Amino acid sequence: MKEENKYPNIPSTYQQELELVARVIDHPLDIDYARRYVKAEMFNDLRTRKVWETLTAMDDRREDISLSSVYPYVDAEFYTNTLLQKIMDKSSDIALSVPASVNALIT
Repeated sequence: MKEENKYPNIPSTYQQELELVARVIDHPLDIDYARRYVKAEMFNDLRTRKVWETLTAMDDRREDISLSSVYPYVDAEFYTNTLLQKIMDKSSDIALSVPASVNALIT
């Protein structure tokens, strides 16, 4: 179920949201950059929003962000069938950096 985007001037798509959270999990040191521009309310998909909220909460607690540390906090089916596949699929846009993923989400 999608909620209304509170940032209507920021076109957001599921694939861009998924790309960003996957990039941050893969490159957790770049979360500070992403947090300067991205807020949870910008995510239209509730699953990717939940992952983003998990990542930022973990960062606030100074916990390590990794594939294994994120798993207990997110929906197991979404993690296994979507998020993990996105991170592992080297033929996708996974090569994008966190700044490029942020830019794709907010522009």
